[in-house]
Amino acid sequence: MPLNFNSIPVAGVAIVATLFLASALSAAPPAHPGNSLTASGLESHESLRSSRLLKDLQVVTSELNRHAETLGTFATRPEFSWQSHASYLNDVREQINEAGVVIKELQDMQHAVAPWQQEAISRIHPVALQLANHTEAAIVHLNENQNLRFVSEYRDRLTAISDHSSDLKNTIDRFVDYGETQRKLNRLEGDLDLASS
Repeated sequence: MPLNFNSIPVAGVAIVATLFLASALSAAPPAHPGNSLTASGLESHESLRSSRLLKDLQVVTSELNRHAETLGTFATRPEFSWQSHASYLNDVREQINEAGVVIKELQDMQHAVAPWQQEAISRIHPVALQLANHTEAAIVHLNENQNLRFVSEYRDRLTAISDHSSDLKNTIDRFVDYGETQRKLNRLEGDLDLASS
């Protein structure tokens, strides 16, 4: 049975985009400078939770990027039906909404986490917002113009979705790698008793 794209609500992406913007405006300034270790040498609960959320976000954005890359190929391949476009746009929209929930939780704790995590959250937000906006615009276009899948405006949206998704995934991957490397370094410093030197 063909997918009825008009039954896929556009509001889901719009809600996430609004959520991103609202939470960015209300984000509190950093509560403390310094590294991720407390005076006892242990990471704070918020920093540990933030690291777990960034890893969760890494999983979500890997799946999101897979769907977005496929959409990017649709920009130059006329053989795909509007139903295929609709299906992949819906997958991307669902992944953006899932990522939006995690990003909102990260932003809520941004003031209490390590500086590198604060920076990660600050860098992730604008890319995710652009991705949500391009996805929403592509959904609106396809809802209104199923036979106009190859106008440049729509093709540009698909390319932008693919590009921003890749940027988001790469940014998260690098920060997760940094966090794991930092944790190993802190453990080694503790084992070698270098922290007091």
